[in-house]
Amino acid sequence: MSKKSAKTEELIEALCDDRVSTAFLNKFQERLICELNNKIEQKFNDLLSDLNEKLKTSVTQITTDILKESFSSIKQNLSKLDERLTLLETRSIQNDLYIVGLKANQTEKADQSLQNQNQPNQNKKTTDLVVDHIRQVLDIPIDTRDINLAYRTKKITDSNTSPPILVSFSSISLKNEVITKAKSLRKQPGTYPNIFYNERLTKSNSEIFFLARQLQRNKKIHATWIYRGEVYVRKEQLSKPVKIITSKDLSLYE
Repeated sequence: MSKKSAKTEELIEALCDDRVSTAFLNKFQERLICELNNKIEQKFNDLLSDLNEKLKTSVTQITTDILKESFSSIKQNLSKLDERLTLLETRSIQNDLYIVGLKANQTEKADQSLQNQNQPNQNKKTTDLVVDHIRQVLDIPIDTRDINLAYRTKKITDSNTSPPILVSFSSISLKNEVITKAKSLRKQPGTYPNIFYNERLTKSNSEIFFLARQLQRNKKIHATWIYRGEVYVRKEQLSKPVKIITSKDLSLYE
């Protein structure tokens, strides 16, 4: 019998002894548990690292989406707020218009010369001048009670030109009547003086109207006009009027 076979038989006999087999199993179990713990710990660390990376990516994406959504919401709210402010400003001046080309008389000039130059060129004589003009030229029966405010936008000089007059009527219906009557008379050649009635616009609507008139000159739209201080356009001759709230609305017609 070879030495190798003899050692094998001796090992088998030893394992048959309960004390030897128990000791062997205990030793083997400890080592096995240690190896398993190392493997499990390594696997757990790998999974944890992978989870952290995925979590970071997810958190970054979620944060980016939330910020984008919040920014978009804030932008929309600001836009709506701007529209509301513009609407409120428009309504606050909807009774106003500018009269351009109405020359000052001597009474108005004399009355203005007595005023402080640092104050607006507002006086009763200007109101009287506007009332007389509307009565005589436009044939609209009004008196000074129909006008809340009337003043020259600049101080009158000695030249023949007179600054525009800002007039605030007591009602929007009266203002519209003045504009309608002036347009009607202007269509009759030789019967109307070189005087213009322009609606008072907010800065925003003034810029929008300027852009709209450019589109009309370039034949991108059929017409544009002002009604109650707001800008309207008509794409084609028979199209429905469209109110323009912001300059972005005009991009549809470019």
